[in-house]
Amino acid sequence: MDYLHRIATDQIAPGEHVANYYELALADEQSPPDLSGSRIPASLSDPALRKSHPVLPIEPASAADEYGARMYLQILEDIALSPWDREESDRVNVLHLLDKLPVAERAGMGRQLLTHMGRAPYVAIGTARWDFRRYLLGTADLHLGYAVCNQFTDLHKEAFRQWVLLRHTEWIKALEPERRRLSTTVAVMLTPRHDHVRPWDTTLYAVFGEVPLEPEELAAMERLWNNPENMADLPDLE
Repeated sequence: MDYLHRIATDQIAPGEHVANYYELALADEQSPPDLSGSRIPASLSDPALRKSHPVLPIEPASAADEYGARMYLQILEDIALSPWDREESDRVNVLHLLDKLPVAERAGMGRQLLTHMGRAPYVAIGTARWDFRRYLLGTADLHLGYAVCNQFTDLHKEAFRQWVLLRHTEWIKALEPERRRLSTTVAVMLTPRHDHVRPWDTTLYAVFGEVPLEPEELAAMERLWNNPENMADLPDLE
């Protein structure tokens, strides 16, 4: 999609798109990283965690990790084929937003989800394990979240919904007021299954713009998700 937007005003003859794509991708590859146009607020931008990738990659996502790339693609396919109680245009929009994750990050994200799902069952009975990864995209007011939880109940789905809403609210507070109404958070949770019907359940939540919260509601979310006692002392960072 980025390539199509890139050439929207160009006159590219049929049959020349492959060569033109690689010409543009090579130019991107040779350009030095430029973070000057990043839309991520300075207060949320940790220099140690910032990454810059070419808009048009030369290699496919599978070049770095075939299984990790396939995992990310499978998530998109799950969302595309799952029952949906909204307009189909909403589904397409959500898939479009998840597809904005840079190609160079997809294999690693998919691999991390596989790793976390492999570890999810190995916790004490009655314990909920959550693993998260978040991205703030510097080219748009877009926040992507990925989670793995070892249990799939209404309670855990509600907890995930609150995590998405809380992180969205915290993020947009750092944005200029005129940007908040256009801000978007899309988050996916995977939960391993053990019934041999399918390997996992996929849960998705999306938040658009500002969402008014009562002070008591926000405080309850913060007690749940910002309480140091609920966080592992040594989280897995692989």
